Amino acid sequence: MIEADPSTKVDELHPRWTGEVIAGLDWMRITQLTRALSTSYGFKLGKTTLSADGQTDFVITRGDAPVEDGTLVRLTRWNQWMAAGECLMQLTAELEHRQMQHGMFISPGGFTPAARLIAEKSGIELLDSEMMALRLNELPAQHRDYFFNLATAGEATSPSCPICLRTLKLVDDRSTGLMNRPHLPEIRYAGSDIIGVPIRARRVEVLPYCEVQFLQEVRTGELIVHGRVTGDFVCEGSVVLHPGALLKGSVAAKSVIVRPGADMLGETRILNGKPESFGKSRPVWLWRCETPNPMPGCELVEFLKH
Repeated sequence: MIEADPSTKVDELHPRWTGEVIAGLDWMRITQLTRALSTSYGFKLGKTTLSADGQTDFVITRGDAPVEDGTLVRLTRWNQWMAAGECLMQLTAELEHRQMQHGMFISPGGFTPAARLIAEKSGIELLDSEMMALRLNELPAQHRDYFFNLATAGEATSPSCPICLRTLKLVDDRSTGLMNRPHLPEIRYAGSDIIGVPIRARRVEVLPYCEVQFLQEVRTGELIVHGRVTGDFVCEGSVVLHPGALLKGSVAAKSVIVRPGADMLGETRILNGKPESFGKSRPVWLWRCETPNPMPGCELVEFLKH
């Protein structure tokens, strides 16, 4: 394990590593950085598993310990750079499936209150960009600088395609077809939470007795609400509020169904054409793979702009 060099004083006013620097890095750079840092601390590394949404998993172990006694390290998917409660629930389920006790969840954009609560109950270690910067700045200068140069060289802030690993291109996209894009997630909120990142999904569902506040726009194919939601919603299909549901905010959708016992407070616009928010002139920036020689699956990669 690398310990902080007591003779090395980190400039607290101008540290080499900052949370802002780390949060702005490509998902692949953060994965490489985490693996290199784990090796420096004496851990053995398992192979990295990569998903098309930019989520990465790998296991670290001490010495000859079996994999089951190691720690499953997960970097959150790109479109949920701030991890919500459902992200931690998925990691908890994966740990149970692998019969592992220890997990670490890396989310450069931070964690919602529900995510922190689930992690505390499950004993999962959380690591955001500020905590990563603190650990890196505590390293001896030669290690700290080596990692910095490794992670920030070249196009470090442009995300890589998880399929072909080439750099994605930033485009303005206002196209339709959210429900027909199989790579977009179906998100289910089973606990109360505050979501600070934009959401882009095929389907969003909020279960009974849950209160979810969306601080940025939600663009989805379908919105199903059993609990309470607050925010601005753009839906290609239907918004359905079941008995006991409450929606506060603005809704632009093809149809809005309010069941008896449900309530909706705010602005509503029924769409006849493509889905547009109330501020429809606002561009929707996306990272896409536009390599001239794409691999199968490259066309499905679609990352939000952080």
